[in-house]
Amino acid sequence: MTGSKKTGKTAAIAAAVILAIAGALLIITGAYGLSGEKHPLERIFTDSDPEGSIYEGEPVYGSDVYMADAPSLIGFHRYYYFIYDSDLQRTAVVRAGEDFGENFTKAGLRNETGVKVSGKAKPIKGELKKYAAENWGEEYKVYIDTYHNRICWMRICAGAAALLLCGIAVLHGMGKRSLKSTSGKLDARVVTADSGLLLLFLMLTVISFSI
Repeated sequence: MTGSKKTGKTAAIAAAVILAIAGALLIITGAYGLSGEKHPLERIFTDSDPEGSIYEGEPVYGSDVYMADAPSLIGFHRYYYFIYDSDLQRTAVVRAGEDFGENFTKAGLRNETGVKVSGKAKPIKGELKKYAAENWGEEYKVYIDTYHNRICWMRICAGAAALLLCGIAVLHGMGKRSLKSTSGKLDARVVTADSGLLLLFLMLTVISFSI
């Protein structure tokens, strides 16, 4: 075996190991994120330790304007709203899309469209914690993330792509798959397929940890 072949095999094995670890971690974190005890939305106002639980339901009242607009590393904006219990005595924080507030009337804040909220309660931390303490009050410890399920599925898909790339890397290392055609030139179809899968893996991973 020539030096270049040995180097190529070693690189392929190293890439396969890294991709296997990354893929497994992404799938595990995604699957774990989808787990959690489900509760009716109204429970968020009374639960003493809601973090990690999943809340689903239709809020009776909610704020018509967002409270914070925090851009992520990739420019995706995060919007937070208040929702209220049926007596308008308690509030909770929800992370939702920019148009979420359009579901509530400006006069009475009543849910006019029947929009539902579904997501996992996550801790308010980092810059959001500082913002919350200054603008909402110290009592707000968690928010319901309505993007949570989408993020988890993105990670699972990214993990699956990583495992496919791992298998491809193994085949390259074993010499059973080559980027070059029989003529010795780069096979455009193989390069495009591998590059597309790698791009999908990187894109889903970055987005899932940024939004």
